[in-house]
Amino acid sequence: MKKMLGLIFACLLLSATSLLAADDVQFMSAEELKKNLNAENISILDARSERGWSNSDVKIPGAIRATWDNLDDWSVSLPKANKLVLYCS
Repeated sequence: MKKMLGLIFACLLLSATSLLAADDVQFMSAEELKKNLNAENISILDARSERGWSNSDVKIPGAIRATWDNLDDWSVSLPKANKLVLYCS
């Protein structure tokens, strides 16, 4: 029974990860982000935890604090045509 439950769990986990992997998600290097910091068609979202954000001395100027619990607040204010850059550490 435990083997069967483990197998079912593994199948669910593998199927969920394929759903989460979007084909249109692109990765941006730190150098590429630096080049685009002043671009008008980019929105930078800081997705770090509250603790990670408040304890950090490094914050990208102009980045929007974006947490999942305030998704409704920040998602409506972003230009729909902008490229979204999310970062965390």
